[in-house]
Amino acid sequence: MSTQEQQELVHGKEHEEVEVTVDYLPATEDFKKEYSRLVVLETIRTEAMNFFGVQDRTVGRDTYAYYLAHDGARIQNTQITLEQLIGEHAHHADFSLVEEITAGGVAA
Repeated sequence: MSTQEQQELVHGKEHEEVEVTVDYLPATEDFKKEYSRLVVLETIRTEAMNFFGVQDRTVGRDTYAYYLAHDGARIQNTQITLEQLIGEHAHHADFSLVEEITAGGVAA
């Protein structure tokens, strides 16, 4: 495959949209948006957090962090693309935004 053919293939995928839905347990409405297959998952996580009005933060000694889950599994690497996660033929992806609270230790 020539370089031009490879570029055309990548360019075509940039415009192929995937319907993404993110649910968040306390919310009454899901986040829904179409994304390019080549978007990194961190973009989806950030935009979903903005939609739900939450952010990674530390309150006192406790740390609140949010992560995406797909098919019941936590996504460890949010720098991969949507296509790398769901494959090249899927046209829809469902995620959950999950809050993780890590309690801080007591000072000695």
